[in-house]
Amino acid sequence: MKTTWPGLWMTCTTVLLLGCPGDDTGSDGTDSATSSADTTEGDCTPSDEVNPPFDESTCAPAANDYTPTVNGSADDAWPACANDDGAYHPLEQPGSAARTEAFEQMRTIFAAGLTPDDFTAAREQYSLDQGIESRVVRREDVHFPNIPEAEQDPAVDFDKQCTIEANVTNYPDRCAGPAK
Repeated sequence: MKTTWPGLWMTCTTVLLLGCPGDDTGSDGTDSATSSADTTEGDCTPSDEVNPPFDESTCAPAANDYTPTVNGSADDAWPACANDDGAYHPLEQPGSAARTEAFEQMRTIFAAGLTPDDFTAAREQYSLDQGIESRVVRREDVHFPNIPEAEQDPAVDFDKQCTIEANVTNYPDRCAGPAK
């Protein structure tokens, strides 16, 4: 007996179509006679029980808590603090802000004139601690190979090896800031 592909395809299609549910929208394919919407049992049922109001007195701060917003922290047991006034006071200006400020100051100096004193004043802004110079000196071109570990100074962080004069001389491509 020889079966052809069109005949096999028709037989499979017929079996699949007979197995599909009909257009009866009342049937969801389960054998249950009752709908889950008809039942009032379960965890999600609203309760007629009334909850008592929440006692907020248990949420009060303890006597030894730091409370800067209450009387400017004058009544707590803690010593005076910079932020007792409720304002944010950074410990020190972030380095990036200092570099931006120095750059703007240099621009202002050069806009006023180009005398030797102007260049000296700009150099002072350039050389401030954690300023622009500190970033230029340790700038590295990461497209070039790392400085070998044997030639790194163990007292200096890995990303600051270009601050060492010998590394600047030996690896001018890597230490692009100071060498080029």
